[in-house]
This record gives sequence, structure tokens and C-alpha cells, in this order.
Amino acid sequence: MIAIAGDAEYEIQPEVDERVCNIYPGGHGAASANALPDISDWTFDGQEEVNGQMTSVWQYQRRNEGKITLYKFYVSIDNNYQYQPIRLHMLGADITIGSHYGEYVVDYLELVPGKPDKELFEPPTLCDNGKFINFLDKEGENQQQQGLPQMSPAGFRMLSLVPAVRYRGEDEEYDAFLTTGHGRGRTHANLQEYRHRLSLFQRNTAMISAHNAQNKSFTMAMNKFGDWTREEYLAVMLPLKYKKLYQGFTKSMHEHKQDLQKHEYPYEPLTDVSKSPASVDWRGSGADTGVKDQALCGSCWTFGAVGAMESAWFHATGHSARFSEQAVMDCSYQKGRAAWGCDGGGAWAGITHIIESGGISLLKDYQYLGITDYCREDSRPITGKFKGFARIPSGDDAALMEALYSRGPIAVSLDASSDAFTFYSSGVYYDTQCKYEYDDLDHAMVAVGYGTEEAGDYFLIKNSWSDHWGDKGYIKVSRDNHGCGASTDALYALVDEEAVAEAVEVQR
Repeated sequence: MIAIAGDAEYEIQPEVDERVCNIYPGGHGAASANALPDISDWTFDGQEEVNGQMTSVWQYQRRNEGKITLYKFYVSIDNNYQYQPIRLHMLGADITIGSHYGEYVVDYLELVPGKPDKELFEPPTLCDNGKFINFLDKEGENQQQQGLPQMSPAGFRMLSLVPAVRYRGEDEEYDAFLTTGHGRGRTHANLQEYRHRLSLFQRNTAMISAHNAQNKSFTMAMNKFGDWTREEYLAVMLPLKYKKLYQGFTKSMHEHKQDLQKHEYPYEPLTDVSKSPASVDWRGSGADTGVKDQALCGSCWTFGAVGAMESAWFHATGHSARFSEQAVMDCSYQKGRAAWGCDGGGAWAGITHIIESGGISLLKDYQYLGITDYCREDSRPITGKFKGFARIPSGDDAALMEALYSRGPIAVSLDASSDAFTFYSSGVYYDTQCKYEYDDLDHAMVAVGYGTEEAGDYFLIKNSWSDHWGDKGYIKVSRDNHGCGASTDALYALVDEEAVAEAVEVQR
């Protein structure tokens, strides 16, 4: 929940089993959002029964890149002859959250027409003792002058959940991006914002073209970040980096790790490090459950933790399991360690919570929401159990390669803050500006292999930004500079042997 009152945003969110209030002074960017889609260019498509009600159907259909985009909006008329939204069915990009191509359904449970009561937006008494968080900076002031919504990271995520106004007609390429490309469903608060985002899109388009013309070891391509500001990208996708740059966040992850050593085991190679094969690729195997999507939430650390646990569980049981990132995010929040839901964290903190809570649920039993919710572990069945984790010696590329060969996918962290990483598309990613010191790392991922090609040696790493980012969701990172940090803070999970024995017995 985001409440806007006076000159501040009030974010009310769950933390495990209670509500907390974060206060962002100066934020006021999400107030103009509209909760219904703009159907001004949709066509009437007859009537259809939905949830026991007869509805009128409005449809939008386009073909792009061999795919059909089809949106249907179902409305009914109540006893007072008022139109009521019933369902929004989307085959294509999710126009409510800007997600990738797929099938999405939104059912509207209640709509009260008219101007809402002002008191609805007053912050609750919970916020009388809320935590003040500063997020504004010089760039934030510039955004306000340029017509961009000036808001907190939470406010930006909230704004992305509801469509606003659609502007078109000033640039054919950007309009295609908004209509049928990676920006499908993108809306703008006003014409000024549209024009500023157009300038961002044009700048990034020119940057991508200039890079690709140089015939470097990797290519770049347009994606959903094409009209984002750098601050939005950092705040939503790399929140720990954003906190350090703009909020004075100075804590090192090392400060938290000192309290977690009781669950850390020493690194043990299972084979001769010097005899690892020339290449390893776990894609398509039971150890790699495929590319997932963290959506507009800085929860990469939960995907890193879960990726390591899924790998360890497969190697111990021979059974591939898709574990729940949402369980890690909801139930490990804070607890005195680096676990902050959509605002970042450490993969080791996620694994530590699973160890202490007694296990993790399957994804099908505890599905991903893309926001922090109340912890529901007690009401979900537990499948995977773990006893600890081990860190691979920092900066030891050979040790990481051995672990990838003998143990499977490994949780890693990278410096993902550059434009080159943001728009990576294919090839071996090599960026002389990328850093690899521990406190420079800002994005958790899962290493699934390594290899060599003409462009050089690389680590093969899986991202959690959907298969529409990068090379079908993966990136080959040059092993120079320790893979932009891939070998700086890599870890693998260790299973609970008794739980594994029980799981293997059940499978027989």
C-alpha cells in the first residue's frame, strides 16, 4: 500500500507477520495513476458470460514478431445501469505490470465509481512512528523539472501496477516500442513525461547502435529498460547499489555475515581442481529449472539462493524441484540480517533462513508475487531441507569452475550497474568498467556453466529478468576481471542428509 499525504509517500508493507510503515519525504509521483486500461482504440467484440455475468467484450489485437497480442476487457452493467469491470484477459505483455509475453488474467472484485474520499489516502496511525527514508538527490530534482514522477522505489513499483495515459505520435520507432515492442503497455503521467522518456529511448537506441557497430565481443539490444532513467533501473532492479549511491547506505554485507558463520561449512572440492573439463553447461538439465522473472522487485537474492538450493537438491536426490522464492522473501525479511524483500539482500541470508525455518516449499505451493507479503510458511508443505552453505574461495576462478562441474549451478553476485549489462544481448560480455571487489557487487544470479569461444573464456550465468533479457535469459561473462565478480562471492548449498534419504525413499 502507498499512501500520499502532504509532501511524502507512506509505504505500508508486511514484514513476516506484522505491518511496518516507511516514510519517504518529498515523494508524490504515483497519485495520478488510473486503475483501468485505456481502451480508446479497442473494438467491440460481442457479449460473453464471465463468472456468471453477461458481459460486453472490448478487444485489442496485433501481430508482432510472429506472435499474436490479444487483450480482452469484459464489462457488465449493474442494477443502477453503471458499467462494472469484470475481467482483463491478456495474451501478450502484461499491461498492468509491464511484464514479458505470456497469458495473464486480472479479475476485478470491487469498483466504487466517483471521486474517492480524501481520507482514504491519509496514512494510518501506524505511520506516526514510521521509519523515515531519504531517496531524493540532484537527479531526483531534475526528474521533477522534466515532468517525470518524483517518487520512492516503492512508489515507482506501485505506479507500474496501474495503467495511466497513453501518448503516441511523435516518434515512429518509440511508438512501436510502446505498442508492440518491449514497452508494450507503458503509459505516461503527462505529455512532458512522454517526451522525456522518448529522449531516453532515443539515447539508448543510439548507444546500442554505436556499440554494435564496433564489432565487439558481445552485442546489445533494446529491452524493457529502454525508456527508464538510470535511477529507476538502480532503485528497482539493483536496490542495494541505489541505497549506496543515493541514500548513504554504508553497511557492508560482511557485517551481517559474521553472525551467520554457524551455518557456513568449509569449501571442499569433489574433484581435482586442475582437471576440470574445458566446458560445462547445466542448461536443460534437472539442476537448472529454467529462467524465472523477479518482475519489478529487487528480489534477485532470493533467486540466487533458490537456484543454489535447487541445484544441491537435484544432485542429492536425482529429482528436479522448483522451490519458492516468495517463501524466502516473505519469511526471512530483516531478522537482523541482509534480507530486505524487494529492496535487496544476500543469497546466503536466504539459505540461512531456510535452514533455520526447517525447509522450503515448492513454487507450486507458494507462488511468486513480485512483492513482499505476509509469511505463510506454516500453511505450506515443506519439500527441501538444508543444513548449510559453503563459500568458494574468493577470486578463485578455477575453484568456481570445479564446483560448477562437480556440484552444479552456483549462486554468484555481479556488478550489473553498467548500461552494457542492462542491454546485453549475446556474445561474451566484457566490460573494462565492471568491478569485482566485494562491496561493488549489486546483483545476485546463478552460474550454470563455463566455456571458451573465439571471444575468450567465460562463465555462463542465468539472470532472473525473464527469457526476454539477454541471450534467452542467460549471459556469458568474460572470465577476465573474475567475471565481473562472479568468483568473488560464490556459494553452494548443502542438503540435510536425513531429508534427502526420506525423499529418495519416497521416490522409489
